[in-house]
Amino acid sequence: MTQLTIDTSKNRVYLLDNLLEEGKKPVEYDLGSIVCAFGNIVCCLEEIFGKDNYTSTDYVVSTIWGKEHGSLFNPDPAKVFGFPVRSSTLTVIYSFLSDKEFLETEISFEDIERMRIYHGYKVYPKPIDPMNKEKGLVFDVGNLNDVVFSILYYYVVDKFKVRKCCHCGRIFATKSLKIKYCPRKSTSKKYKHLECKDAADYWKKKLREREKSVRSNWEYYYPEKVNDLINTCNHHLKDLPLSIENLTACEEYLYSDNMPKQTRPNRKKRSE
Repeated sequence: MTQLTIDTSKNRVYLLDNLLEEGKKPVEYDLGSIVCAFGNIVCCLEEIFGKDNYTSTDYVVSTIWGKEHGSLFNPDPAKVFGFPVRSSTLTVIYSFLSDKEFLETEISFEDIERMRIYHGYKVYPKPIDPMNKEKGLVFDVGNLNDVVFSILYYYVVDKFKVRKCCHCGRIFATKSLKIKYCPRKSTSKKYKHLECKDAADYWKKKLREREKSVRSNWEYYYPEKVNDLINTCNHHLKDLPLSIENLTACEEYLYSDNMPKQTRPNRKKRSE
């Protein structure tokens, strides 16, 4: 049996696969931090199967008849954290989250019990340390659907909410919806060394500096265009979330070829 451990002392979620030949060491799979583990599973599945409407009737029918990735008749399914997976797992996840107001609400015990009854899950938690229940929980799991249910169950017990990161769009868990960014590294190539919040703030700062530079030039040469500049930048950097898509759009605007060239009247030419 494979064990899923949610260890609060290490802030990690990991799987320990004991179903191995005698003499071999168990295989351990690290699912990431507690707040990111569920979202990491969703990311892995979407990388394999893509983002689609996995809850539609047409999709479910086409999957059964082998017309899509993850068909029930696929003899060699992909694996995530050691488990064979099919796109039906995404159907379960998307169906569960579809009424969660864009993933900005707390999951209730009623939600999780409804999920258990509907899908027939028989997964129950055990404390890592019976003498210290705060240390975390262990679940015996048989497939990835069990893993998904177990993590969501833990989120309910520990009063976590789930939401999408305003920068990268990946799912994470949080105790407060005031926290808008996940603790992962940004998926932007330019700022992949920074965590999402730091990447969003720094990128915004650089774009505001560029806006200021363009504005000081345009106030002299193209005063009729200044309002459009201000409104466009505020739309991307103030009105909308600081997502990679919005920041990229603002950057493309500020550095576009259609933007009038910036001359520097006070800059002297170098002498030959």
